[in-house]
Amino acid sequence: MTLSFGVKAQDKYEYASVIFEMINAQKGYIYISDGEKYETRMLEIKGGEMGTNLNPVLTELNKMSESGWEVINTNWYLDRKVFYHLRKRKG
Repeated sequence: MTLSFGVKAQDKYEYASVIFEMINAQKGYIYISDGEKYETRMLEIKGGEMGTNLNPVLTELNKMSESGWEVINTNWYLDRKVFYHLRKRKG
């Protein structure tokens, strides 16, 4: 007789971070680290302000989502940086 309790091995994940840094009302930076590459880009906001118009970082997060990444946590640092922590299943 065999008993199965549905216990599975723990899923394995890759992790990444996206940091959105606001320099002033119209200028900021986005930093992306995914374990393989590191990328920095300057952002300029044409409408609204950097602190309220998050479209540039949301566009990047949506692109990453299409590649299997999911945001698992966010946090703010000193009202100038937003950290997005992401993961995706390995394999």
